[in-house]
Amino acid sequence: MGERWKYILCGQGMKAMAVHSSLRILEFKDYVREHSTEIHRDSHDRVFRWGSQEFINPKVFTRDSYVDYLPALIEVK
Repeated sequence: MGERWKYILCGQGMKAMAVHSSLRILEFKDYVREHSTEIHRDSHDRVFRWGSQEFINPKVFTRDSYVDYLPALIEVK
């Protein structure tokens, strides 16, 4: 299948899904953007659907960048 990349697709409400893809990061971001639809014509919010899962205002992360995106800080001194 060629080279595979691993991403995390995240939506509002911290819903997240691990993704394996042959698309590079910018190609995958384009794919998500192109396959997202407006929630309402008067809204700027968008939704990406994968099966029965809906990701509101989706963001694509690498595994490393996801770890640094709004992490929970538990017992950090």
